[in-house]
Amino acid sequence: MRPMDNAKYLALAIALAACGGAKTTGPNPGGGTTTEPAPGGGAATDPAPVDDGPVTWDPSWSHDEKRDFMKAHVLPEMKVAFQGYSEERWGGFNCKSCHGDPWQDHPKDALPKLKLEGGDFDVPEDEKPIVAFMKSEVVPKMAALFGQKPFDPATGEGFGCGGCHTVDVVE
Repeated sequence: MRPMDNAKYLALAIALAACGGAKTTGPNPGGGTTTEPAPGGGAATDPAPVDDGPVTWDPSWSHDEKRDFMKAHVLPEMKVAFQGYSEERWGGFNCKSCHGDPWQDHPKDALPKLKLEGGDFDVPEDEKPIVAFMKSEVVPKMAALFGQKPFDPATGEGFGCGGCHTVDVVE
C-alpha cells in the first residue's frame, strides 16, 4: 500500500495528532466533557474502552470496528501520552481533542494544517516543543497501534504527521 493510501485510511480513525504544531487555538485542546453522542452512535467523549479487538488497525474494518479500536487502544494510550506531556493543556483529552467540536469524521478536517518547509515544520518557536514530543512519543506509538513503522523520509513510507494532519510540503 502506498503512503498516501495509508494516510487516507488512517485519517478516518486517528483520534489525535500524530506529529505537528497543534496550537492552543486548535480544536478543543484542553478537552472538556459532554454526554452528547458522536455521529455514528459513538460517545463523543472519553468512552469506556472496549478491549475485545485485535491489537493493530485494519483499514477493511467496519465503522463500528474502527470506532471500537479507537476507544480500546488509541484513546487510552494517547490520553496518557498527551496528559503526560501537559496535564494543564490536555487534562480533558478525549475524542474531540482530535476530531473537533463540532465533530469531524477525519482528524485532518479538525486539526491544524502543517507547513513543512526545507525539512522542518514552520511553527512558532513556542510550539517547537510539542513538535518534538509528537515526533518522539506520538508518532512511534500511533505507528505501532496501526501496525506500521514510523514515517521514514528516505522511503516516504510509514505513519507520520500526515496520518492526522494535512501537511503542505513546500520545496
